[in-house]
Amino acid sequence: MPNLKQHTKRVRLSLAWFEEVKRSDPFIFLNPLVNEYFYVALHMFEAVACAFPAMFTSKTDYFSHVERAEELGRISVSALNPLLPMAAPYDTLSGLSRRARYIQISAHFPVSPIKPKDLDTAKASFQIVRDTIEKIFSEHGDKKIPWQQGQSGELIET
Repeated sequence: MPNLKQHTKRVRLSLAWFEEVKRSDPFIFLNPLVNEYFYVALHMFEAVACAFPAMFTSKTDYFSHVERAEELGRISVSALNPLLPMAAPYDTLSGLSRRARYIQISAHFPVSPIKPKDLDTAKASFQIVRDTIEKIFSEHGDKKIPWQQGQSGELIET
């Protein structure tokens, strides 16, 4: 399973891609954007799992979306878990990502297409996930937000 450094690299690449897409028409990239918001949230979730395993009820290496969803289900009923605010938005991103990925599989797959309002929902959900996870990195222990550090440790703009 990827470690914190590998998840951090993936998050940085995705955040940079978001900035590039802002310079064009984001609606051209509707499905890929919605999907990428989910996957960067996934890597942020796994990065915090690597850094703070005590916040997780079972394990910190997830081999499937189902395992991750089960962990988020446990988090969502744990009022004291600092990850609680991101559980529902993460689930929203997961559902939107499934729609974005599988809409064109076949005419028999009953999924409604991604619309511009779904991109707004994905952005808002992603921001909650990001804020929650970055708050954990900022407030717990001596860990800094890994994707906001440059190669020599200096902070970089995201």
